[in-house]
Amino acid sequence: LTYPAFGEPACEASLFQNLKLHGGQILNITTQIHTNLSFEAPAEQNHYASAVTDLNACEVIVTYTHPGYNDTINIVIWLPSTENWTGRLLGAGGGGWSTGPQTNTTLPWAASEGFVAIATDGGHVGQDISWSLISPGNVNWVLLEDLSSVALDDLATLGKAVAHSYYGKAPSYSYWNGCSQGGRQGYM
Repeated sequence: LTYPAFGEPACEASLFQNLKLHGGQILNITTQIHTNLSFEAPAEQNHYASAVTDLNACEVIVTYTHPGYNDTINIVIWLPSTENWTGRLLGAGGGGWSTGPQTNTTLPWAASEGFVAIATDGGHVGQDISWSLISPGNVNWVLLEDLSSVALDDLATLGKAVAHSYYGKAPSYSYWNGCSQGGRQGYM
């Protein structure tokens, strides 16, 4: 699939097959093209309410692991059309025990503002923290480190690499948006 606009990169997984992550192994890459996407973005996840209209974006999901650590992490990247990309990247943090945004509007909203928008699930979904113990009283240190720092560094590395593959250049500026868990993530 390609955008209807002349010269727009194809939103296809094959475009990102050369991604590398030091200490990691890419397991899967999927893409989805969004054309003329419109929705009301409510005031949440640290942005103002706004109407998003006619958004054209490429959504990329990268699933990877750190061999030997028994983890599986997913990152989501929204790439706005080349004519709307501002050269900026925006990471979106989570809340509570979640490493990523709790809503489905945060990343497309950021893409509508011209950002490459990125988020990670840190290897788990939602507020259930059963992942944090291997057995009663035994902390799963690998997944805790993924949550606290490793997945965040991986997200920035892969997000910038995906942007470079898509646009032919890396973002000029990178930002982080988050409070609560996302605020702590911002310090990392």
